[in-house]
Amino acid sequence: MTLLSRVQLRELAKARRLPLSKKLGVLNENIIERLLGFYYESRNRNMISESVVSRKERNIPIENIDYVSENYGQIYLQQLRSGGDPTNRYDYCDPVCKEIVESIESVVGAACRMRLASLKTGAEIPEHIDDPKQHRVIALLNGQHDFIQNTKMGTATVKMKIGELWYVNTAFPHRVNNTGEYERIVLLIDLLDSKLLHIDRCTEDTE
Repeated sequence: MTLLSRVQLRELAKARRLPLSKKLGVLNENIIERLLGFYYESRNRNMISESVVSRKERNIPIENIDYVSENYGQIYLQQLRSGGDPTNRYDYCDPVCKEIVESIESVVGAACRMRLASLKTGAEIPEHIDDPKQHRVIALLNGQHDFIQNTKMGTATVKMKIGELWYVNTAFPHRVNNTGEYERIVLLIDLLDSKLLHIDRCTEDTE
């Protein structure tokens, strides 16, 4: 088990005062179609290995990276800006496809590290914790999955439908299972400000 520093423990404690999850809205069908089209055109540009390196450089513990395999992939919608610091998530703000990024930001607000992630049928992303400083939003675009969070009170499964935008608190241990017959494709967004979510502390929505 990886030992956390005092700073990391404080960051985790602060992040875990936010809700487990909260539904924020729904993407329209046109945006979903454009995202899927971009994914199928760009699926050979898998950047998951870069993501793992970035986690290590930002001193985020990696206890289980078994999902970094042929079963899982990520494709940038926002890449590192010119002259940017690869260890700074906020520098991943240069749109690969400006029209798509702007259409999404018009719904959720300013974002960084926007990307598409895939998980093959029957595969899983093992339990892990992400950077507690991020405010993660996820939208299911294709297939289905179980997004499961673990807390001291037990487990909670976020039920997502195609196109729904969900804030998920990834400072809690969480895992993902592809429970469907097709490849699971999601949009991942890191919002720049939690105030954009209108989140009240100590509430949750896992309908």
